[in-house]
Amino acid sequence: MKIIRNQRNHPLYVREHLIMWKLLNEHRTLKHFNFKQYHSFGCCTAQFCSFAASLVVELEGYEDMMLSSSATRDCHLKTLGFHILRYENYLVNEFPEIIIEDIQSQIKGIRRVRS
Repeated sequence: MKIIRNQRNHPLYVREHLIMWKLLNEHRTLKHFNFKQYHSFGCCTAQFCSFAASLVVELEGYEDMMLSSSATRDCHLKTLGFHILRYENYLVNEFPEIIIEDIQSQIKGIRRVRS
C-alpha cells in the first residue's frame, strides 16, 4: 500500500500523468466510466482503471517499454477480464485527441463483445 501511495504522489512523468487523468475524468464521453488512479490488483498496480469499461490505461516512457514485466502484468490483468491500452508519454502531450478516440473505440469494441 505504501508503494501505491508513493506512485500516486510522485509519478515519474507528472505532467503526462495529470493530463491523462484530466482526459479520463473530464472528457464528456469518458468521465462516465469512473476511472481510478493506481488501483492495486494484488501483484500489480494499474495506473488508470475503469471497472465499468473493463479497461486499464497505462502510460509508458522509453524505459518502461524495454521492461518485460509489462507482459506479466498484462497476462494477470487479462485473466481478470481487463483490456489494456498503453500509450507512450509523448502522445499525451502531442496528440491527446488521438488517445481519446482510441479509448472510445476500445470501449465500444468491449461493449460489443459483451452484448
